[in-house]
Amino acid sequence: MSRFSLNAVPALLLACSLLTTSIAQAQDVRAAEEGFRRAGERYLRRDFAAAANFYEASYRSVPSWQALAGAVRSHRQAEGLYHMTRAATLSLQLREHYATNRRALALATQTLNELQPRLAHVTITCDGCEVEVDGVLQNSLDFFAEPGSRAIAAHWGERLEQRRTLELSAGQTETLTLERPIPPPEPVVPVRTVVVPPPPPPFRFHPAVAIASGGVALGLGIGAAVSWWADALPKGAALIASARMGRATLEQERAVYSAEDRTSALVVGASIVGAFAVTAAILTRWRPERPAAAADSAPVSPPVSPQAFVVPMPNGVAIIGQF
Repeated sequence: MSRFSLNAVPALLLACSLLTTSIAQAQDVRAAEEGFRRAGERYLRRDFAAAANFYEASYRSVPSWQALAGAVRSHRQAEGLYHMTRAATLSLQLREHYATNRRALALATQTLNELQPRLAHVTITCDGCEVEVDGVLQNSLDFFAEPGSRAIAAHWGERLEQRRTLELSAGQTETLTLERPIPPPEPVVPVRTVVVPPPPPPFRFHPAVAIASGGVALGLGIGAAVSWWADALPKGAALIASARMGRATLEQERAVYSAEDRTSALVVGASIVGAFAVTAAILTRWRPERPAAAADSAPVSPPVSPQAFVVPMPNGVAIIGQF
């Protein structure tokens, strides 16, 4: 990558950031203009509650004294204590943020002079909290509330909160200081101990099994050899001799086949049992396991008690002993 392209990267990133910010600001301006236009239409139709909502939405998009003043007038024209408290609360913000604007200051002062004797003025001091009044989130810590019993809730994040109940009267000014509560301790997660059983010992045959199977295999092998040499082989030779002389009979053939079948069966049995005997010999524990010596079985030398003797010497004394 060339030096020119490397130097152009920060400028490109800055341009993208400015473009994104400009697009967001342009969207906010369009939303504010649209809300201000709809608020004016609702105000002319004497739908003051809807006009107040649109004026407040326009003010949240792009703050301006015109939108805030329109919200104060609309709430003032609407009926009910809720709209009166909103008009008075927004007048406080109008007076605070636009104190140098004569028209804004005059409207805020007039509205407060008219409504303050009929409402309760609450000021909350806290360390970065959010305040709810009867479950409604307030956008300021300096607001007006309807007279009567009001539930105040201050939140610091999701886990910390303080709740108070205020008995408010018309014309009252209440200052409430809320301190940030001590965070609760983190929940202790219990440690689950999983006991893993030791692996089972490997399968082992008893020595008697290996010895017995070996003996059976040996016996079957001897029986197969005896059957071959003493039974099948002589009968076969006799059948061959009879066949050469033309005197072979069916009984002789059957006797030969029967002897060969017995020999084959003994050979198969000896092979199977012999294979089992070899396997059993491999899997047999021929020597019993010795238990591990206990750690505390080692001989412990008795403690040595200190002994000392004083021996006089020509130039003094010497201490000789065992410590």
